[in-house]
Amino acid sequence: LQTSVFRHLFFCFSLLCLMLSSSSTTTLACTAALLAAALAVRELHQRRQRLQQQQQRLSHGSNLASLRAQELQQYKEDMHNYLESIAPHVFPCELSGPIVQLLCGYNPSSAQLDVMRNFDPVKQNTNCTFARKAVLWGCADPASTDEIAEAAGTLRHVPPQALLQARLTASLRAFALFASTRLGLDGFVVEATGMGDTLQSHAHAVYTVLNFFSENDPSRHHCMRKKGVDKRGWVFSFAGTEMFVTSFAGCYSSNNSRYAYGVESSYVLFQPYHSFLAHNVGNDTPHTAWDQPETIRDKIRVRFRHAGQRYFIPEDVNAFPAAWAIVPPLQWDDSKVVEWWKGAPAEPLQGGEGEEGAAAAAAA
Repeated sequence: LQTSVFRHLFFCFSLLCLMLSSSSTTTLACTAALLAAALAVRELHQRRQRLQQQQQRLSHGSNLASLRAQELQQYKEDMHNYLESIAPHVFPCELSGPIVQLLCGYNPSSAQLDVMRNFDPVKQNTNCTFARKAVLWGCADPASTDEIAEAAGTLRHVPPQALLQARLTASLRAFALFASTRLGLDGFVVEATGMGDTLQSHAHAVYTVLNFFSENDPSRHHCMRKKGVDKRGWVFSFAGTEMFVTSFAGCYSSNNSRYAYGVESSYVLFQPYHSFLAHNVGNDTPHTAWDQPETIRDKIRVRFRHAGQRYFIPEDVNAFPAAWAIVPPLQWDDSKVVEWWKGAPAEPLQGGEGEEGAAAAAAA
């Protein structure tokens, strides 16, 4: 399931074996289209390898500022061209609900899923300009409480942690399909029921979700095992796909950008970076044209600020650790960093100073 063309071919061959048990011409045609798409990504994969080698060479430079401006500009242009070629490169077919159900064990696009219904207030009311039209998949509904209680060794009350583990286990195949293919999806959302009422329980839910997927990563990258999760350069990845991770919870008030609009659960949203390019969000930058928004990113920031939901924008986006933004503090201007990657600490969650910590991370 890695981005390698050979992994794609293996995935498609496995799918073909499944489809051969059915006489449906439509499913066989769909499989043939998947095989064609796998061959088409060969060139993109080779380009990505060259860019990764170039990026590694640049990052090993003792001083980025000393690099020739022409070389750095050429790298940026190559990366931009690569991302542009990835964004529209979706499989030339759509997997129907029955096929997805066969592959995943449930239909992750169904509007009847608990997570899809419960997360809808966030999707419809958030100030992100393309959220309402975003195409999402969701985690599986939990099994019966009796089954979960029996698995957790309880008789009456099902602990929220046991409920979340059951959901993640049932959702693993769907998340793998979401991460390893290009089906025009914008995100995958996981709900942790009963874990969003406090910042500490929300942070523990986020850790549980990311750690579960990391431990079951088919590419064996296991990003949560890496040292320096809280340092610059770390990014969540699964099946070879890097993703932007954000979270929402009932513990956040209405003046926070992670406000859950009355829903008390904890939510983790995974967004592949190619989704941002497809929506033309623009490069991440500390500069914002507040008075006359130019890019979609500018417009998003302005909308959040006008709604009274400002959020921290680092002065150096390249030095700011991505993990710090996954679970923000309760107040946007709070200087504390929520150290969610440490699991479930006994003491209240806190960390280094925000802006000072970013400077320290940049120097690290």
